[in-house]
Amino acid sequence: MATVQMIWDELVTQITTAMQGTNPLVNLPAVNPLPIIGEDWPAEKGLKAVAGGTLPDGATSIISIFDRGAEKNITQAINLFYALPPVDNAPGAAITLSGTLLPPGQTVTLTGSGTPIQNDAFCLTLMSGPSDSTQIFAKYIVPNNTTTLSAALTAFTAQINTLSGISAALVGSAITVTNNNQGIYDVRSEVVNTGYFTQEPYRWLREVQVTLWTRSFADRNLYGNVLEQLFTQLELNYGFLTSDQSACRVTVKDDLVQKDTQLTDLYRRDFLICIDYPVLYQAPAYDIETIPQTYASPIPEN
Repeated sequence: MATVQMIWDELVTQITTAMQGTNPLVNLPAVNPLPIIGEDWPAEKGLKAVAGGTLPDGATSIISIFDRGAEKNITQAINLFYALPPVDNAPGAAITLSGTLLPPGQTVTLTGSGTPIQNDAFCLTLMSGPSDSTQIFAKYIVPNNTTTLSAALTAFTAQINTLSGISAALVGSAITVTNNNQGIYDVRSEVVNTGYFTQEPYRWLREVQVTLWTRSFADRNLYGNVLEQLFTQLELNYGFLTSDQSACRVTVKDDLVQKDTQLTDLYRRDFLICIDYPVLYQAPAYDIETIPQTYASPIPEN
């Protein structure tokens, strides 16, 4: 989910690239010298450096990003739980099955390979009865990316041993499954990755004040022109994406040009912009099985 720090960081990136002449939204050359761009309200020492012309690296101006707070917006939230399809990653591990039929008193071997990743689900499905309508199912879901194949197979073996009339033993990377029941089972085993939905429960409507601090009309016009065009283009192009790919809507609320009355010869321009962005959660969905959807092989029950 997007955080306020992600919003600030991306806004700094947008402004920095606009000043450098590399922002695709702003068709302007790089300004010289580049301003100092930072988050939060500048200290009085920094503002005095602007007025006195003593900023480092030859800079003459400061652009500050100050957060003025946010309000929770529930009514405009889009419930993406229903709008987006479930997502499943490619599993890191795999299971090789020695056979697909398990008669009474017989065995099949499940051989593991690869490197498990988080949410890999090791699955075993035993189906019996008319059109395989009866099933028993065992699974183990890998909790993190540090779980080894050996640890995953050990836990998977323990889950198989909870099935009535079924026993399993692990030797190396191979699990031997024995049918101690009287029925014949069709066997499926595989590793899939647990799916999830993206859900948007609400949005934040955040107001951010971007202030340009300069010591001359010329500098205020130079840097202010870039900021004005940047924010106009951001509004026309919906906004920007944060590092987690959350879409942030940008609108310009106010554009104030003023002379600071506290510090001599300090000129500023304030842009008040509103950023509407989602709070997203990933909700676990289900184990996405690759068993074909037919009468002969139903989805295993979870």
